[in-house]
Amino acid sequence: MILRFWRGWTRPEDADEYAALLSGVIIPDILARGIDGLVDVQTLRRNEAELEGEVEFATIIRFDKLASVKNFMGEDYVRAHIPAAAQKLFTRWDKVCAHYETF
Repeated sequence: MILRFWRGWTRPEDADEYAALLSGVIIPDILARGIDGLVDVQTLRRNEAELEGEVEFATIIRFDKLASVKNFMGEDYVRAHIPAAAQKLFTRWDKVCAHYETF
């Protein structure tokens, strides 16, 4: 199993809008692609009280194997893909994704 891990940060006033975009558009679009080997998508949110004025979001996408990640993203699979609508809400984000093998 491969976990694709990514993080992005918003201002507190943009956090709910990004959360709605993520759950209402971005994740459904990923799932609608019917990517072979995609197991599930998990999202995490960390409160700005811990982060000095930012809200952190993390996304974990589970795949059955690395080849499935490459099928999803192409050969440059470490590159993060951030839709333009999401970029407008972020103060910063990871440019690459980390991939972890579970055991």
